[in-house]
Amino acid sequence: MINKEIPEKIEQIRLDRWRGASELAREALLVLKFAVEVSREERVEVFLEGINEVGRRLFMARPNMSPIQNLIARAVYEINKWWEESGRGREGIASLKEVASSKIEELLLKSELAVRKVSKHGASLIEDFDVIMTCSYSSTLCETFKAAKRDGKDFSLMVAESNVSGRSYGQLMAKKLEGHGIRVEVFPDSAINVYTKRSKKVFVGADSILFDGSLINGTPTYKIAQASKRLNLPLYVLCETAKFNVLSYLGERPEIEKGFDLVPPELITVIVTEQGVVKPSEVILIIKRMEAYVRFLRKLCSREKDPIEGEIR
Repeated sequence: MINKEIPEKIEQIRLDRWRGASELAREALLVLKFAVEVSREERVEVFLEGINEVGRRLFMARPNMSPIQNLIARAVYEINKWWEESGRGREGIASLKEVASSKIEELLLKSELAVRKVSKHGASLIEDFDVIMTCSYSSTLCETFKAAKRDGKDFSLMVAESNVSGRSYGQLMAKKLEGHGIRVEVFPDSAINVYTKRSKKVFVGADSILFDGSLINGTPTYKIAQASKRLNLPLYVLCETAKFNVLSYLGERPEIEKGFDLVPPELITVIVTEQGVVKPSEVILIIKRMEAYVRFLRKLCSREKDPIEGEIR
């Protein structure tokens, strides 16, 4: 049986509508690390079953948020792979727990570093006197705008209110940028066409990038993308490659949840990642390198799970 705190933590991630995908992915890794640390299980096989089950539940918690799936899949894959390569039991439970915690911590650091690199690349695209349109809430975008301001660039933002079920994600972004000397104007979603005409560039975040280069992001990203295309404005998507949706390459087309938009690749100029600028047509090349560990956890998810014999408590 699973410690009662773990399902509660997973449910909090599932219901969270304020934090961005990158933040929630790191939170999911922390939940997996918590499962490792609180376990008192002495049988390696049962311990692994428990960690795999927690990983499975986290993997399925937010279908539209690829970084949760990718980072959790990689963590679970690498933990299991290490156990296999170490001789399946030749190393004791203490060593396995230590390795598991270490691998999760390494992925947390890599995720944070990736966001910093994306922000640096994104900031380099901002010039003095730019008027940039954006929408929804993205912690990566916030870090990008802060980085550009630290570089001494003078620019302003126009943020669509991004109202979903009474929540204004545009206001949230404006609040996160308070105190950083950045001029921010939040405008009604109904005025997108008017404000697009005042813009020079469009920056948006991402919850997921599908294998064909299309984008899933918070509403009203699609309307903004359409308006920017009509005016021939560049639309930059800023995200780490952990947001590339491997499942879409494996044949699973995600359902678009309420409050999210699907933006086709022809409306996107480039995707700015920690690896540099990626064209929508090049996304599949990166996804292929991520395929193995997502296949592994997807296989776990496709099985009917029996109650775990051991305990993570």
